[in-house]
Amino acid sequence: MKTCSTCGMHTEDHASFCPCCGASFVVSQPTPPPTPIPTEPSPKPVASPALPFFEEKEKKGGHALPIVILSVLATVAVGLSALWLTGGLEAMLNRDATPEKAHTEETKQPTVHPLPAVAATYGDGQELSTQQYLAYLYLEFENIYYNMYESFGTNPWEQEFPYGDDGEKLLLSDYIVRATQDNIKRQIVLQQMMEDYDIDWIADEEEEIDQLLTTLKKDTFLDVGFDNNAYGYALKNANLNERSTFYGLYGKGGARAVDELTLRQYFVTNYLSYKMISIPLTDAGGQVLDVNSEAYEEILAKMSHYQTLCQESGFDAVYALHTGEAAEHARVDVDASHMDPALAQAVRAVPIGDTAIVEFTETATPYIALIQRLDIYDTNELFENSVEEILYTTCYEAFDSEVSEAVKRLAIAFDDKVVAEGKPEEFAMILENR
Repeated sequence: MKTCSTCGMHTEDHASFCPCCGASFVVSQPTPPPTPIPTEPSPKPVASPALPFFEEKEKKGGHALPIVILSVLATVAVGLSALWLTGGLEAMLNRDATPEKAHTEETKQPTVHPLPAVAATYGDGQELSTQQYLAYLYLEFENIYYNMYESFGTNPWEQEFPYGDDGEKLLLSDYIVRATQDNIKRQIVLQQMMEDYDIDWIADEEEEIDQLLTTLKKDTFLDVGFDNNAYGYALKNANLNERSTFYGLYGKGGARAVDELTLRQYFVTNYLSYKMISIPLTDAGGQVLDVNSEAYEEILAKMSHYQTLCQESGFDAVYALHTGEAAEHARVDVDASHMDPALAQAVRAVPIGDTAIVEFTETATPYIALIQRLDIYDTNELFENSVEEILYTTCYEAFDSEVSEAVKRLAIAFDDKVVAEGKPEEFAMILENR
């Protein structure tokens, strides 16, 4: 049996896609970094050392709930500065050093870049220090260079990649610099919004990053031009500003809080809960079975037998029989707008509490499924756990547009010398020579 890494659904080994969320099981070849776009807030707080900004929401039974269409996730991956930890930080962290040791080491000053102290001025004379700029640059370097390393080939610094809506071709170094400056602008706007609306960082997420910062040696980044304070400044802004501002505005008690009645109406209208057993209507080579073939008839008979067993022993027992695994991961709770439309329609057609056999023949890989529809209110936790996702789905587009427009209006000037001398390729060179 295959298990979908996106939603946790189990399906046959020969399946080429997940019948639940549509994720492809075909391993694609690495591609150049996609165009970066503004960071979007995850509907779930950061919960792992990797600190991904977009996470899949854990539902009852351990299922992960997709929060956006997979193609969108692929596009935004490079723009998410919070992905920094999945790359080069492993080489940067002193895993053997205890927090006590980190705090007792002699403090040094960065000396690699003899640059002006201020990298950018904006607003009414506010300043971004050069160390802070370099820390932002480093985060973007890690995000793009380490997370996309395999796609670069032999000499990534001589390659060009399309950037922005107009697809302007930029060398990798310029690409990273441009992405850094765009990120800084967005963080400045978000910081101003937090100040205007008296919004604080989400406490438990800030605490999680603080814990990570305690594992750093004091001289971890000095050879690339900045100290831990600058690193912590950039890291927290990149990881905390977006979510904190968005949910601080639209969440409970926020200046634009969405009332519970509206949230529940969306929940009742759009959410589905179900369990499913699926079998692809293909042979061992992936070829679609003829409807008159013996193999096709055997699959139909098997699914019909499963439906009868469901009435006798319950769906969970049949699921365990089919998959060989406990049914604790069989349940799916999902916003139907994030599902394959045909599957969503099929689930809606099944009365709550009943099971039905459905064939999906218009999909890339045809399959047959036994679906048991569940009551979205049979667990008190589902609505509460879905509030952030509902807010994201219904409110984020307007929020993102507002922030983007504010970024366009932001008056900011970057110091030419700092930009010219702060070269991402030097980060790679220094780290490789450590």
